[in-house]
Amino acid sequence: MLLPAAYIPSAIALDYLPKRWDKRMVIIIGMICCALSLFAVGPTTLIAAEDNTLRIMVAGQILLGLFIPVGLILALPSMVESVITLYPNQVSRVNNLSSGVFNTANGLGEVVGPMFGAAMYEDYGFRVTSDATALVTFGYVLVFIVVLSRGVGHIPSSLLSQDKEGEEADLKGASDYVRKKLDISDDGSQSSRSESLLSSSGRSHFSQHSTTN
Repeated sequence: MLLPAAYIPSAIALDYLPKRWDKRMVIIIGMICCALSLFAVGPTTLIAAEDNTLRIMVAGQILLGLFIPVGLILALPSMVESVITLYPNQVSRVNNLSSGVFNTANGLGEVVGPMFGAAMYEDYGFRVTSDATALVTFGYVLVFIVVLSRGVGHIPSSLLSQDKEGEEADLKGASDYVRKKLDISDDGSQSSRSESLLSSSGRSHFSQHSTTN
C-alpha cells in the first residue's frame, strides 16, 4: 500500500523535470536510491536494527515507491534521445525499435524477477532477498555507467553503408513515383518536365542529407 501511494505522485512529478537535466544521470541517481531503499525494505542483514525494524521497512517502502519511476519511466525516452541524432530521418524506426527493446526487457524482468525472488525467499528469507535485489540493482547501475562511458556517438562503417544504400533506395523510389505520376510518354515536352522534376527531387534529397551530416 505504501509503495503504490508513493509511486503515483513521483511518476506524475517526472513530467515536470527541467528539460536541461540529463535523463541518463537522473536514471543513475534514481537507481542508486532504489538500491539503498531496498536495503531498508528488508531491512538489511548487514546492520543490527531489531528495535527499529518496522520504521526502517516503512521508510524503505516509501523511498522505493518514490524512486522506481525514475528508472522505469525515463528509460524509454533516454533510449530514443541517445540514438535519434544518429538517424534523424528515421524517427519512426528509432521509436519502434526502442519501444520493442524496452518492452522485451520489461517482459523478461516480469518473468525472471518473481522466479528469482521466490527462489531466494524460499532458501534465505525476505531480508537476504532484499539485500540480493539491492546488489542486482547496483550491478545494473554499473553496467549502465560502463555503456555510457563507451559513448553513443560512434557509427560503425557497416551502419553507414546501410544508410547509404537506404538513401539510394529512397531516391530510386521517389524517381519511380514521379515517373508514375507524370506517366512519361515519348512527347519531348513531357519528358523535359519529368526530367526537371526528377533532377530537383534528387538535388533536394542530397541537400537535405548533406545538411543533416
